[in-house]
Amino acid sequence: MGPSAPPPAIQPSVQQLGVLFSEQVAVRMAATGSGSGANSKLSGPALSAEDQHSRNRSQLLGGSVGAGSSGGAGGKSDLVIPWGILPGVLRAWEKTVDEWALQISQKQMQLEAAESERKRAKLGGGISLKDNDNFINIFTTASLPWMTGTAVNPLLRAAYLSRLDKKVTLVVPWLSPSDQGDVYPHNIVFDNPEQHEAYVMDWIKKRVPFEPNFKIKFYPAIYAKEKGSLLPVGDITRCVPDGEADIAILEEPEHLNWFHPGRRWNNKFQYVVGIVHTNYLD
Repeated sequence: MGPSAPPPAIQPSVQQLGVLFSEQVAVRMAATGSGSGANSKLSGPALSAEDQHSRNRSQLLGGSVGAGSSGGAGGKSDLVIPWGILPGVLRAWEKTVDEWALQISQKQMQLEAAESERKRAKLGGGISLKDNDNFINIFTTASLPWMTGTAVNPLLRAAYLSRLDKKVTLVVPWLSPSDQGDVYPHNIVFDNPEQHEAYVMDWIKKRVPFEPNFKIKFYPAIYAKEKGSLLPVGDITRCVPDGEADIAILEEPEHLNWFHPGRRWNNKFQYVVGIVHTNYLD
């Protein structure tokens, strides 16, 4: 029979090594301040390299060295700080930290790439005003018979876009009868949105040389006398189904968003355009 194979090397985990090292340092520090007897016990007789290796190996396994090998009373082993394994512990710790840093860096790069792709999509990836298959939704802050720019300009915009075979929806405010009396001229008051829509379509048909083809939807609004403006009530993005939320044109966007509790426009729609009507510098 040949010589037996040496036992496999013991590979304690980083956590085991760290705990053992901390315990041994605490014991040595406590023993150093306890008197010469303790120091004598801890230092003990010099050990050979083989005995030192055996002692450290036994402690890593959680066992104890017998009285015959340690010389301690009552079969208790002398405690030895495993200074020889400290470099290995530190190297293992540095490697773990480097691996964590690499994983965090890779995850951050993935998140940044996803965010960049999302922003590119929001900037109009695949969405264009030139594409007749996309739905164009024009939101504005006024409607006829109030002859103001945010009533007339969006209406003409919707009509002429429909002339190009675009799928257009004009979204305008609906006011209560009392607010209509304060805003609309000549005491014009509509009993329902259908009457109001008929009035608007009749007006535009008389003023363009073609047959306009677009839809009109209404959102609830109130008249703020102190601001001289109509303010939307609630989430007006819900006027448009998600399946038609391709393009949003916001006429006078600062007024549309004074009190906007709903979804963010660029989350609801794939492409958003704002058109400013007021020059606040003059």
